[in-house]
Amino acid sequence: MSGCDLVLCIVGKETFSRPHVDWELHEALKGGIKSRKGIIAVLLENRLDSKKFINSETFPVRLNDNLDYIVIEQFSSLNERIQYACEKAKENSKDKMIQVINNKKPMELRKKLYFDN
Repeated sequence: MSGCDLVLCIVGKETFSRPHVDWELHEALKGGIKSRKGIIAVLLENRLDSKKFINSETFPVRLNDNLDYIVIEQFSSLNERIQYACEKAKENSKDKMIQVINNKKPMELRKKLYFDN
């Protein structure tokens, strides 16, 4: 994580319940302007919501807490909007006016292998 400027979070139906995703988002939001990462959340087509009407019940809490900071894109339009999304996420990470909310303890990582059942 230390060598990157941006984090791309692919958000499907179950992403909100994945401890390793929450952990990575927590790490991306840590620190001040010089160390935090820009975040792009990409909504997969299997979700029943859109970037204008996000279902907060199935959207990762850490992303939902930082809607002013993250850049949200639909998977279907990502090809046309990826450059804009990257530029906007990087700009947001350097913006002193945007404060992130990252005070929740990350979900506890599982002890077992991470295979979906």
